[in-house]
Amino acid sequence: MLNPVIAVTITDFFMFKETDKFVTNFVFKEKDESFTYKSNLIKLIFVELPKFHKNLAELETLIDKWIYFLKENSRLETIPEILGEVPEIERALNIANQANFSLE
Repeated sequence: MLNPVIAVTITDFFMFKETDKFVTNFVFKEKDESFTYKSNLIKLIFVELPKFHKNLAELETLIDKWIYFLKENSRLETIPEILGEVPEIERALNIANQANFSLE
């Protein structure tokens, strides 16, 4: 009867130099015997913004669009058409603009 626990960590620095992937998903292993926790009830997901290098024309997935928004929102004054296709991103940009969201 447990609800899933999903932790999403977004960094503006490199965490995992072992991979070029900008989104990494981790599973749990038992410390002493090293068997994997097979349930999907607990997930750790890391998004490393410095590893994301796609421009607007290269955005394909919903994840690409959200990561682009998170990385570039302080530079956006209007919503690019490709991001405007996702109403939640457009709403997030409007909220960020109202709050004078900036890098600082």
